[in-house]
Amino acid sequence: MAATPDASQHASPATSTGSKSGMAIASMVLGILAIPFILLWPIAVILAIVGLTLGVIARGAGAGGQATAGIVCSVIALIGVVALLVAAGMSA
Repeated sequence: MAATPDASQHASPATSTGSKSGMAIASMVLGILAIPFILLWPIAVILAIVGLTLGVIARGAGAGGQATAGIVCSVIALIGVVALLVAAGMSA
């Protein structure tokens, strides 16, 4: 009879990069979506705030470039909304 290998010898290590990566991707997608929605500013604000929050959490958990991209895009969208509202207020 052949000896069966111990399952613990061949098991892959458990990693928790899935949730970090998922939050980073969600942050990036929401940040990117927030930019074209600047003209519909209430939607852009919601998308940007959620994207910024997820990006900061993912960045703190060790996620890299996608979380940073989400943070940057979300901040750009929020700056765009503020600029739009200031411009609209000045012209009124």
